[in-house]
Amino acid sequence: MEHWSSGYPPRTKQNVLDADATLILTMGRHVTGGTRLTAKLAQESGRPWLAVNLESPQAVDNLLTWLRELDPVVLNVAGSRESKYPGIQRTVAAFLRTVIDRFREK
Repeated sequence: MEHWSSGYPPRTKQNVLDADATLILTMGRHVTGGTRLTAKLAQESGRPWLAVNLESPQAVDNLLTWLRELDPVVLNVAGSRESKYPGIQRTVAAFLRTVIDRFREK
């Protein structure tokens, strides 16, 4: 459902509240801007969240462990913009395909 606000902070908050958990995907270890707001809102609301550095060799395994422990029905996925990190969209798509394939294996 489309949110009433044109600003991203209220939409981000609603996305966090509507989900069972929030996954934040980053390139590198730094979480900035709207991504930082997402983490802050998840923490303040007491919702589970995980920031995953896509450059980490353990990224897939860490996410799979977290997903299996939580077993969320609705997962909010957030992260850096393509305009700020060119190529992140393709990297995220490949990463999530790998996670989904591995999740289905077990």
